[in-house]
Amino acid sequence: MNFSKRMNMVLDYIEDNLDGKIDDDRIAVLSANSKGMFQRVFTMITDMTLSEYIRKRRLTQAAVDIQNTNAKIIDIAVKYEYNSAEYFASAFKSFHGVTPSEARSRDTQLQSFQRLVFNPNLTIAGGNNMQYRTISLEETLYFWLRSDYHILGNLLRGKMDNLWKSAEISKENGKWMLNAFEEGKLTLDEKEIVRYKNRQYEKLDDEAKANVIKIAKIDIANILGAMKPTKKEMLLYRTAKGDIKYHNYPNYAVEDIVEFKHISSTATAPFMEKKFEPDAPFADELNAQIERDEFYRFEITVPENGSILELEDYEFYTKDWWEKGEVLLPPMKCRVKNLRTSDNEKCKGIVEFEYLERLPDPFS
Repeated sequence: MNFSKRMNMVLDYIEDNLDGKIDDDRIAVLSANSKGMFQRVFTMITDMTLSEYIRKRRLTQAAVDIQNTNAKIIDIAVKYEYNSAEYFASAFKSFHGVTPSEARSRDTQLQSFQRLVFNPNLTIAGGNNMQYRTISLEETLYFWLRSDYHILGNLLRGKMDNLWKSAEISKENGKWMLNAFEEGKLTLDEKEIVRYKNRQYEKLDDEAKANVIKIAKIDIANILGAMKPTKKEMLLYRTAKGDIKYHNYPNYAVEDIVEFKHISSTATAPFMEKKFEPDAPFADELNAQIERDEFYRFEITVPENGSILELEDYEFYTKDWWEKGEVLLPPMKCRVKNLRTSDNEKCKGIVEFEYLERLPDPFS
């Protein structure tokens, strides 16, 4: 095993134990060096001591807990190995520039010191102090859109069997991405590397399940916390694909009250009634799907002051052209306003929903 891999094993161990005791002897075993030798090499490469690195990572994670949980500040201090509230408050303010109590506000600017990753040539990714409002909404959105949205949706709906199946798929996807990165076949930025590593586990035991739930709850808190009231009424569209020979939906009546308990992604333009230009990415595949699929269309009217998160605000992180104009809706209560037909022969019916209210945030 090369030295950079051993360095990353040590960093993995530290990351897994930020909220507990970090054993110097375990670090020595993982690095295959004496404690003193590893610490000297670490300082030489990173220009900081190992204890300073651990302190910055713990203070970063403590800020995440303060802004995303209702835990008492003293309990958070103890969790990250600060046995004195005064010492924790002093260290926290020195690093973040505000007291732990002031950091409770989501509008407070905080520092975020990212986990280090050693590349095969011993260059370092990550580590720079970065401003953030919560635990990186952009990072949450990036993974929510690509691999973990099934985990979040199943957790919100209480479908735990489906959640664990989704977790296995997400883990395997991450494993493939990390292997491709190590083999030089794929480029990943530091956030992606950390995120994929955080989702790896040997087997889906109780400890792994607890970590899956922990990450999902943080993601949900980030998304819901970033939602803003709309400044005007919006009409959003969501396509329900399916073969009506096998699915008896939508089974709604006018005036029905419906609760959507999962965070749902909708579009500002009707997706399934639009064909893609030949030069668009995956145009043939997407157009073939449009021709093949039968679908219902949900039209959701969000009134002024209804909560949404417009993803185009985060275009830099979502990257792909087809995600522009997407909107995330919170768990919500709606009323069926109307059922009608569509001029599009592939669309089997349109259900008009009126957004009534945002449901209470789960896990709060």
